[in-house]
Amino acid sequence: MSLIKNALPIVFVFFSITNLYAQPTIWNSATSYNIGDLVVSGESTYIAISESSNQEPPNATYWTDLSVAASALGVPEETVPTLDTTTILDSLSALESPDDNTTSVSSSKIINISTNGYSEAGAQKMSAGFIISGTENLKVYIKAEKSQEAGITPLTNPKLQVWNISRTSMLYENDNWGTNSNVSEINVLGGSYPPIESTDAAVLVTLAPGAYLVDVFGAAGNTGKALVAVNNVDSTSSSQLINISTNGYAYTGAQKMSAGFIISGTEDVKVYIKAEKSQEAGITPLTNPKLQIWNISRTTMLYENDNWGTNSNVSEINALGGSYPPIEATDAAVLVTLSPGAYLADVFGASGNVGKALVAINKVN
Repeated sequence: MSLIKNALPIVFVFFSITNLYAQPTIWNSATSYNIGDLVVSGESTYIAISESSNQEPPNATYWTDLSVAASALGVPEETVPTLDTTTILDSLSALESPDDNTTSVSSSKIINISTNGYSEAGAQKMSAGFIISGTENLKVYIKAEKSQEAGITPLTNPKLQVWNISRTSMLYENDNWGTNSNVSEINVLGGSYPPIESTDAAVLVTLAPGAYLVDVFGAAGNTGKALVAVNNVDSTSSSQLINISTNGYAYTGAQKMSAGFIISGTEDVKVYIKAEKSQEAGITPLTNPKLQIWNISRTTMLYENDNWGTNSNVSEINALGGSYPPIEATDAAVLVTLSPGAYLADVFGASGNVGKALVAINKVN
């Protein structure tokens, strides 16, 4: 798989659904709101995607319509009042650093994440979600590459689409990255940023704070394994790329889903990694996913988990709160401390089964 070595610091959380419904309050111009807060304005419920005061919904810089986001991410609108939250709410509610009774925070950062997974047709395509928090626009580089792994069926000629979170507006689309009007800027990024093949897809775009979706699928209706990566390449904006997760298909053997990430710095980092059965509608979910953490060369398996409740530190995972604990008992997760370096997280069916899963990697200290 391809790991981008020169990305700017970014921290990731994930999309999921939990069972602790946060009750919304009526929006009030005198109230200061934090990321993840729920408010009612008019006939709609909104979730805060950036801290604000006196910024009335539906201002897209600060708010996302909760029911629209739920529908876009596969949760029926009529179920929203019965859920603790939608996928988007859970991802945001997890942004607050959990209280682990420590005052020191590691200066090391997760600077890269990319996922290799299978993209099928229609609702079973690969999708990545991310959120930009802050007040300034952010330059983001997104690419979809034909997987270069051995022993797999690659997604030749991948196509990439960037949508607003409600899927009401497709913001950007690319088939072959060389057709971009700003292809020279992509080449200037250097390193492993430019895609490997001319038929790979990529966009280098400036986005306002908010929540977005990236879809990856075969341009000719074909299927196969692809890499999708979202990267902050902006050296001047104060906004941050604060959330990314990937829903994709995991098969067996070499055709499993793999996520790679790099920790930069000099200090160890506490990292929370989970693999969940996908909760999207209209797909074949990966029930009972298994998770393995490897060094980048795959010579040493560092951690392994099948059912997250079997972890010796399961109480620490529960203490993280929010949407950190997985949805189902048969989902997998580990909460571990890692030294700076490059790692791989493999996701596959514990019983040799296949299906769509979510993989997420998060710095929690």
